[in-house]
Amino acid sequence: MKGDECHCRDWILAALKQAGIEYRIAYTSPSMMGLTAAISAGLAVSDIIQSIVPPGMRQLQPEEGFPALPSAAFLLNRNPDSDNCVVDSLADHIKKAFAIGINL
Repeated sequence: MKGDECHCRDWILAALKQAGIEYRIAYTSPSMMGLTAAISAGLAVSDIIQSIVPPGMRQLQPEEGFPALPSAAFLLNRNPDSDNCVVDSLADHIKKAFAIGINL
């Protein structure tokens, strides 16, 4: 996905604009590893899904001058007629990965 097609990018840029915060796009990457490397090096801030924020990183707060971002929801569609233990296991893994800190 191209950077200019990212809904998360649209949300964060709109939130920064609405808050009157000047910014510049210092780095883009199609991979999470690239983004976390830039963040870990202190070169950037980014929007990352809360359930996958790596250890050593934290969420920046409005009291630190950063705008709150909208919540997002994900929907996992499954074929109700499917009976495959590999698919079931993968679906459970995905559900658990995105549900950290959320009561389902």
